[in-house]
Amino acid sequence: MDNGYNQEVFEWCKSMADTLLEGCVKDVEDLAWERREVQDRLMELTRLDKKRHGKQREGVEDISGYVHTTAVCYDTESREDDRAYVNRQIK
Repeated sequence: MDNGYNQEVFEWCKSMADTLLEGCVKDVEDLAWERREVQDRLMELTRLDKKRHGKQREGVEDISGYVHTTAVCYDTESREDDRAYVNRQIK
């Protein structure tokens, strides 16, 4: 066999593999960037949702002369979706 031909085939295969690998790396980098953007947006929306719900009142009920107010409060700094229920009775 011709060593020159084999060398050309080897160089061509190596070039194609390098091109494919570069494309894969770029795709992975693009996906990682998109994932970070989606995570950032999700965290932002979660914070806004917790702030919005933290200010919301669930209701006011009149129970035998008392005005019963229930508020839902969230820890806006926390990443957990914990709820703390605060009940007050105002006469």
